[in-house]
Amino acid sequence: IEESLWDEFESILESSEKVMVLGGQLGPNLELIQLLNQINVPIFGDVISNLHGVEYVIKSADLLFKKVDESFSPNFLITIGQSIISKNLKLFLRRYKPKHHWHIGWGMVGDPFLSLTKTVAVSPDLFLEEWIERKINQNDQCDYQSQFIDMQEKVGKQLSSNLENAKFNYFSAVQSVLRQLPKSSVLHLGNSMPVRIANFIGMDDPTVDIWCNRGTSGIDGVLSTAVGHALAEPKRKHALIIGDLSFFYDRNGLWLNHKFPKNLQIVILNDNGGGIFNMIPGPSSQEGLTKLFTTPHKLTAKLTAEEFGLAYRSASSLEEIYGWSSGILEIFTDMKTNTETFKRLTTKVQRHEEK
Repeated sequence: IEESLWDEFESILESSEKVMVLGGQLGPNLELIQLLNQINVPIFGDVISNLHGVEYVIKSADLLFKKVDESFSPNFLITIGQSIISKNLKLFLRRYKPKHHWHIGWGMVGDPFLSLTKTVAVSPDLFLEEWIERKINQNDQCDYQSQFIDMQEKVGKQLSSNLENAKFNYFSAVQSVLRQLPKSSVLHLGNSMPVRIANFIGMDDPTVDIWCNRGTSGIDGVLSTAVGHALAEPKRKHALIIGDLSFFYDRNGLWLNHKFPKNLQIVILNDNGGGIFNMIPGPSSQEGLTKLFTTPHKLTAKLTAEEFGLAYRSASSLEEIYGWSSGILEIFTDMKTNTETFKRLTTKVQRHEEK
């Protein structure tokens, strides 16, 4: 890294009252976690960033940034990793663009916030290590960081409280599954609702590695990827949380010339269709919502489990979701209840003190 770049970086840090580090999708990286724990700025990370080991990581961006004003926007945004899940944070940063936006990392770089001013083509680990070693002067970020930490704590408590008082739904179901994951296990998240639900709930255990086939966010190949990963790492427990349509679309991923990996548990969220389309703007207001988008069905995975010789359990309550075991756990929820729960979670959370 050239000295002139560090001079520019120090100048921006000294003049920026609000600095934010934002992690997009990243692979598990313990060294990166340790480095991020040494810088005193707000650090944001979706569930697929694998930054849940950072001590004060802000992980509920979709809830925090639904209704906040410009005073929360950074002057200097530093991004690492690939795309983020949080639509509300993405829209916020597009609306209130930072004066400076540096992206640190290799490979193709997008500009999702329409604010990119510089790309530094080095690994985030190397950049952070040198940043820390240089002891670069910067504006005190304690107030800016503290307000996000306080908001995250409030949102987390209110989210748990709201789920405890709600009818059985796939948000509380996923929360239960995440809490029961074995230490040092691997979590695979399906696209569409599973990755978004997990992002709402958040991961607390820093020993769990998280993977998700984002790319174009398609549902194809999700099951096959999890099976292949479990076969490649037979000494670790693997869990896949996948939607019903994604599972049925890719169930040939179970068609193996060898035994099903006993270190893999498949958790299917069966709401009898594509429930996400009841929640996102656009499809939910279309006349052909049910026929063209949600595609209701009455299928279950029970016969698929029998066909491939897998253990099978079904669950329609939190009490029936217990432990980790190989095979298939199919969780049945009501699409209408899920939609109502989603609306309550996204409207009743108090993000900060009212002014």
